[in-house]
Amino acid sequence: MRRLLLALLLAACGGDDAPLLPDLGPGPGPADLGPSPTMALQGVALFENPRNVLSYDVEWTTPVPATTVMEVRCGDERAGLFTPPGLRLDHRVFVMGLVPEATCVFRLRSTDESGQVAGQDETVQVAPLPALVDLDVRVTFEDASELQPGWTLLHLNNTVSLPVLLYLDAQGRVRWYRLLEQIGNDTEVTRQPEGILVGGAGGGQPHFIGWDGAELWGLDGTTANHDIRRYPDAHSVTFITFRESCGGFDNIGTVATRDMRTGERTYEWSVCDAITPPMYFEDWAHLNTFEPIAEEGAFLTSARNQNQVYKVDMATGEVLWRLGEGGDFAMPEEALFQWQHSPELQPDGHIVLFDNGEPGRRESSRAIELSLDETAMTAELVWEFVPSDGLWTPTYGDADRLANGNTLVNFGERNTARHAYVIEARPDGTEAWRLRLPLGYVGYRADRDDIPPLLRFRDELPRELFDVTTDP
Repeated sequence: MRRLLLALLLAACGGDDAPLLPDLGPGPGPADLGPSPTMALQGVALFENPRNVLSYDVEWTTPVPATTVMEVRCGDERAGLFTPPGLRLDHRVFVMGLVPEATCVFRLRSTDESGQVAGQDETVQVAPLPALVDLDVRVTFEDASELQPGWTLLHLNNTVSLPVLLYLDAQGRVRWYRLLEQIGNDTEVTRQPEGILVGGAGGGQPHFIGWDGAELWGLDGTTANHDIRRYPDAHSVTFITFRESCGGFDNIGTVATRDMRTGERTYEWSVCDAITPPMYFEDWAHLNTFEPIAEEGAFLTSARNQNQVYKVDMATGEVLWRLGEGGDFAMPEEALFQWQHSPELQPDGHIVLFDNGEPGRRESSRAIELSLDETAMTAELVWEFVPSDGLWTPTYGDADRLANGNTLVNFGERNTARHAYVIEARPDGTEAWRLRLPLGYVGYRADRDDIPPLLRFRDELPRELFDVTTDP
């Protein structure tokens, strides 16, 4: 029995007729693929991906060089159309993003230089999700046109079963997944052209998962606790990690950059060398963010247990200013934040962040936007989102401003009595979309990404991120 529950407002959303891929829509009919085939393809084979039942490898050959054209339809909706230029004999296409238990038709076509068309249609019954992926996820929304298009990327874990990477569509359906192989708290996940970059909190190591689920890269001997990203270039990864002793205590207080090809550490900044807190205690700083300001040669970092955000000069290591309680900016009470996560710099210089809030000071966590005057050294609250039912999360959280002006807010909390939520909030502070996670599961952050290419040549998927025989 399927456990995916969709609590959609049917009149507003179109009910069960909502498209599989709203950005493509139904599309034209079979004429998409040109004239009917006059000859058969050779060696047609379809292979379900053992790491992800929502993806397939499709292969065929032609006796002479020909084009590779493939269309995927699930029901009345076109799930993908692949028409790259060029001629080849071997045609190997990787397909992903199918819908669990859907009936999909794969339409294969090739045309040689003389204009002869070969083709074949294959029907696939997509398998149900594995039990560890088929989670009790519920989505509510009123108007799909108000939502930022794309899929929502999450890393879900509950410290008991294997964690899973997920892409969910607007209706809450799993469209891509990868079960991870270590029970733990991998927290950070970011979309990359080749796949997903995963952090390694809780004793894990940073690694890179390709679109077909293959592990393409890993960094031994270190733990990337927070905000892992490729920076300042595609061969570098920057993340927050431990420093052995920080005022006499272990502390998640170092920004480190590694060369992904060699593992060499190319940059390091420690909060211990730059800040003296009012008092030292276990994990007194707990950095959870690296937000680069490339044009200024600086970055923002969030010191959760100090209730402050720092702006740091990357070259000198100097803390240029501290934002928050006891910091360098004059701020009204409503602009102050506690235990914050994920400060995100906006094009206008504003900062959007997730304000967890300390117990007793606020009834709910919230997302806020602050305007900063770095000359007058003042900060003002210009926007906030507080859910009407009050959701307080003490440890996890994220707030991302989306291209359509909405804000994706992650109220992440691992709790067997309360659900964690991801909410897309409108500029007026109301909810446009809500995702409820299963009890006991949490996602440290959530991203709304463009839908990745769903069909591509199999040989375009990397087998490893870097060829160590030639790089660097």
